[in-house]
Amino acid sequence: MATGKPRPRHPESGVEVIVVEASEDETKIKRQEMAERLDALGKTLSEERSDAIRGKAASGIEQDWDEDEDHYDGIDDANRDEHGNAWRTRPAGQVATKKKGNLQSSVFLNITRPAVNVAASRVCNILMPRFNLAPTPVPELIGVSKGELPQPMLDQIGQQFAGQPAKAADAAEIAVRRAMTIMEEAKAKAEKAQKRIEDWHVEGRYYAENRLMIKDAAKVGSGVLKGPIPERVRNVAVKDGEVIIDESTKPVTRRIDYRKLYPDPTCGENIQNGSYTWEVDAVTKKQLQKLKGDYSAEEQAAHDDDADERAVRDLVSVRRHQQRAHGSRWL
Repeated sequence: MATGKPRPRHPESGVEVIVVEASEDETKIKRQEMAERLDALGKTLSEERSDAIRGKAASGIEQDWDEDEDHYDGIDDANRDEHGNAWRTRPAGQVATKKKGNLQSSVFLNITRPAVNVAASRVCNILMPRFNLAPTPVPELIGVSKGELPQPMLDQIGQQFAGQPAKAADAAEIAVRRAMTIMEEAKAKAEKAQKRIEDWHVEGRYYAENRLMIKDAAKVGSGVLKGPIPERVRNVAVKDGEVIIDESTKPVTRRIDYRKLYPDPTCGENIQNGSYTWEVDAVTKKQLQKLKGDYSAEEQAAHDDDADERAVRDLVSVRRHQQRAHGSRWL
């Protein structure tokens, strides 16, 4: 039977807080229900994953990738045995000796690799140039900043300072200076925004990951880019003898191995039309803790009366993080 004891009223709402302590039997029942829910969730995800694996295998795209990779590496049926254990049987660069009785040439003239590398580099230079941000051009301000005041403005100044040409000239000069100030401020803001975006791209490895993805697309015709995705970054610095820890969330971009992505088989030609996407990823203990947060198990139990419920939510969150590749592009 659950028991409760009153606690002091909440300082803001004034509502009396009551902590309910569940009995041992109720705790066992609750944990059993959670275990059943978790088991059902695991079976559902397992069936979904199996469907994705079977769908990818049935599409035949993996055989196409094998053929493309063989051509890129200069491998065919005649010299496949030479490449299978090349690094384990002889030093790098040493010519393989032919077996006695086999006088046929197994040379594979690799013209695919140079062509792929040149094409990938060319595409990278075309698709990823450095960008420039400029303020939106306003014709009226541009003309006024150059001293070309429109006729309506000149008429208004003439009416306001009728018979006072000196004051009219001063008013026109003030208008020109204001327009120049606005243009300079807009230009400075555009430069700051460009620098901020450029920093995000560099810190998030946007250019580096894009080049890897383009290389994959040039080699096998498929490339996967995931992002932008939020990632929590921790910076530690020492200032005046004190350790300062700064945590911030920044956008990052990741290139995903095309063999480790399993989209919904029913997505058709557009991966975004699928209901799910599975991604194979090796998650270390440190990365798993980073996904959950930096709180220890004891701290979570102390801050949450229902630690088991939190554990289930964290596991579901982690599984969904591995399952769905939000923002992925399949080329």
